[in-house]
Amino acid sequence: MPRVAQVPRELAFLPFRASRAIASGLLTKRMLRGRSWHRLLPDVYVHADGYQPDDHRMWCDAVALILPPGAAIGGRSAAYLWGVPLLDRRSPVSVVLPGTYRPRRRERVVVSYYRLPAGDITGFANLPVTTPARTAFDLGRLLPRVEAVVAVDALLARRVVRVDTLADYLAAHPPCPGIRQLRQVLALAEPLSGSPMETRLRLVLVDGGCRRPSPSTRSTTTGAGSSDASTWPIHGGGSPSSTRATTTGNAPSSAATSPGSTTCAPAAGSCCDSPPTTCSGTRNGSSPWYTRPSPSAGAPPEAAGSHVDLGNRDLIQPP
Repeated sequence: MPRVAQVPRELAFLPFRASRAIASGLLTKRMLRGRSWHRLLPDVYVHADGYQPDDHRMWCDAVALILPPGAAIGGRSAAYLWGVPLLDRRSPVSVVLPGTYRPRRRERVVVSYYRLPAGDITGFANLPVTTPARTAFDLGRLLPRVEAVVAVDALLARRVVRVDTLADYLAAHPPCPGIRQLRQVLALAEPLSGSPMETRLRLVLVDGGCRRPSPSTRSTTTGAGSSDASTWPIHGGGSPSSTRATTTGNAPSSAATSPGSTTCAPAAGSCCDSPPTTCSGTRNGSSPWYTRPSPSAGAPPEAAGSHVDLGNRDLIQPP
């Protein structure tokens, strides 16, 4: 029977620096030429069992091994690590490098050049990554307006950063490109937004001249089935307030509404001085046309395990 090659446990899953592995006696240059290893970047390899060409996290692990001091994973890649998937898994890794450092261009790496204060860099599973506040700050000022609001909404909904924290960070930060747009983004941001499409819909309504929808509503469906969900009503006038939206099935209603319509009325004691608004808020006469899921709580936990120094960071061994 052919002999099965033994793979060192610390090299079985995550990318590693080949020079460190060879110096430690775990591998030889000849072994790295075999089919069991894939070259990701100069001096960075991964075992075939851990190689997934479309895995953005694997490429973040690989790029982090060759980052110089003062650099960090940032932008959409940092948001991805904080649990907010704003990019395709095949997208290149976004990194922030000091202005004095000019590496060769890599197909899997997108570089931004500016200096990051030490307080704006933190560790996530031993990867240097921009803090949630810095990540939201950069995305809100550098992305196009709609995508910037989508990104900030997603980070707020993930609860890795708060609106007041981001506002304080903006107030304390010296002037830089995109600050004006970021102020507009913060004014449009909504921590209760449940999805990127919901954010885009809200911006369409606001840009079209409608009052900004209020997320604090209660939807009650009567008829064959009953359910409670959060919806986004369109107010007719006055100031935004909490409303109660009642969706009736085929049963008649005391108000002059058509079957399967949604009636949006001001809550008791609200400052909304407009009459109740009737809108066709159902699709196929069955359920509200859009419901907002509850935001997930907490950031993803960091990976745990033992560490072996084979590069610019400690590699994580599976427990």
